[in-house]
Amino acid sequence: MHRYISREISGLTFYARREYMTDMAVNDKKQKPKMLFTVHGWNQSGGGAVHPRAVVLELAKRGYDVAVFYPAIKHPIAHAPYFCEKTFENGVELYGVYNRPTVYFDDDNPRREICDEKIISLFNSVIDEFHPDIINFHNFCGLSFEMAVVAKSRNIVSTFTTHNYHIIDPKLIMCDNLVSWKNTDFFENSDLPVRYPMFKDAYKARVEKAKSLLLNEIDYTFAVSNRVKELLSNFCGSDKRICVINQIHSSLKPLMENPVQNHALGEIIRIAFIGDATPIKGAHLIPQATQFITRRNVRFDIWGNFDNRYGRIIKSLDKKNLITLRGRYDANDLRKIAEQSDIAVFTSICEDCAPIVLSEYLAMNLPVVASKIGGVDDFIVNGYNGSLFKAGSPEALAAVIQSLADNPLKIEKMRGNCSIPISFDDYISHLENVYQILVSGERPKASEFDLSFRNGLIRILT
Repeated sequence: MHRYISREISGLTFYARREYMTDMAVNDKKQKPKMLFTVHGWNQSGGGAVHPRAVVLELAKRGYDVAVFYPAIKHPIAHAPYFCEKTFENGVELYGVYNRPTVYFDDDNPRREICDEKIISLFNSVIDEFHPDIINFHNFCGLSFEMAVVAKSRNIVSTFTTHNYHIIDPKLIMCDNLVSWKNTDFFENSDLPVRYPMFKDAYKARVEKAKSLLLNEIDYTFAVSNRVKELLSNFCGSDKRICVINQIHSSLKPLMENPVQNHALGEIIRIAFIGDATPIKGAHLIPQATQFITRRNVRFDIWGNFDNRYGRIIKSLDKKNLITLRGRYDANDLRKIAEQSDIAVFTSICEDCAPIVLSEYLAMNLPVVASKIGGVDDFIVNGYNGSLFKAGSPEALAAVIQSLADNPLKIEKMRGNCSIPISFDDYISHLENVYQILVSGERPKASEFDLSFRNGLIRILT
């Protein structure tokens, strides 16, 4: 049984549960800024949760006092609304908020997205207890935009790392009915005002609050790709506080420390798809493309999660029987997948911010045939470490695959260029420097904080 210690704060009950904390290096903690992060979940899947978790754990390992404030699902034994539980894991203080009316999405409640008063009360109590020097928002979804106002009012430095387009679109992806938005105008593109006309004024207020966060409340926004910076700048009307920090993920470390060796190309060119096989990720483009491929020397392996219905659709479209649905995989399988693959494919039809899978493919020594959309250009240089095709076009995808199957020397050349110019440790060190600069009171031009994967590739090219 867990023992809970409770106290009343602003009419809400705040709980703490002590758990085992592992030993780790904590040298010079007093000289390091205390950091509070918000993420959309602590033990959830998806890059928006997995990557921040890895960052937080690494910073704790490097001796920082780190805390995380996050929305969680229903609590297994406590049923009080907005139950806030404090736990510890590997030196990180965790504040999980359970039993909200909705766990994550509030697309039909824009007022609560703007300001959830109970979340704000809990957030203030966490600040009072932890006393952060800097707050890095990795997420507002399931929490509240008003948190950034709180940080500003309390003179706490704040930054915002993007993982999706929630700041623009309550549904995160700027894509409705498998059609990407034409621009960042919410009312011109989203179907929400049509579905919920009674919330028109509330959606207007949400848009204005989101713009204010980017322009006024948040000190710096860390866009994860140049395309994200472009879209955010178009949305709020300025890029003054927006820099580009390409993310490098902890999953790459084993592959970078022990690189995958090139194997000889066989008669059959094997093409890997890894990740969530879902409609917005465009997995259905693969069987559609096979109908336009005349050569029979290609095979596709789809690794990842997909529901049975979508899997049946993919197989029904695979008239030439060129696709194998491999099912689930984890990070430990990446080397195995790399060793039995020759190239990779990325088929997203939405504005993917900065897909983790692109750098994973390159670390796996697999050139990437990728949709030219979202943040892809930050990682894939056409003709160097991959080939780009028009997003959403199975004919264009087929043409690139056909060209590579006809000219395997192109594959060999690109395989030799699948380098990762920045390591996860480099990325974390860059963040450390940024945090130290901001806490010291300096406010340089946003571009001085840029960390560019592509610039690293260009240095290699030159």
